[in-house]
Amino acid sequence: MKRSTATTGDRPPTIIDVAKEAKVGVMSVSRVINNHPSVKASTLSKVMRAIAKTGYSPNDAAEQGVRHLIEHGHRKIACVSFDSGSYADTIP
Repeated sequence: MKRSTATTGDRPPTIIDVAKEAKVGVMSVSRVINNHPSVKASTLSKVMRAIAKTGYSPNDAAEQGVRHLIEHGHRKIACVSFDSGSYADTIP
């Protein structure tokens, strides 16, 4: 399926683009994509039409990374800063 670039320029559409097209929240789009049981039929219909119109498809690499973190229970967050001097006083 060819992706629509009318509203996204040269980048692939994101769930934010789908949410705007469907006039729903990003969380609603996420719930539809992940087959959450509490999604209303009307919301499901709107989101599915918006997915078809925008040509959205999930990013496999990102999805696999999140699934790995969920399955393995990692709870580490990295912080990258260009100005480490501002944090020097907080490091023991």
